[in-house]
Amino acid sequence: SVSGQSLAQRLAEIEAAMPGNSYTKLSPALAIQSWEMAATIAHIQKPASCKTAKLTDTKVTAVTEKVVFTSDRQLKQGQWSEIWTFDKCGKTIRVRAGFKADGKGTADGEFALAQ
Repeated sequence: SVSGQSLAQRLAEIEAAMPGNSYTKLSPALAIQSWEMAATIAHIQKPASCKTAKLTDTKVTAVTEKVVFTSDRQLKQGQWSEIWTFDKCGKTIRVRAGFKADGKGTADGEFALAQ
């Protein structure tokens, strides 16, 4: 990688930083991309005066196709849903995430505010 870290080091950092059981934790690229997308949705919620949204949990809620990663952490197959929970200055924001393997080693993700 650009930072010179091994895959194992990057995975350990993500494991330490990201709570819950998100499948994205198994792939550094997918984890970072997904976290940015989910956090963007959390950040635009009220209160607007609050500039921080801390990820407090990730939870796999449904698996519609078995999730399989290759040895080098490329997503081989899978389709699943998760809920990502953020704390925005004391307010709980839940973001619904849907993932589907894209055939290129990562996933297409759809993120929306959970009702």
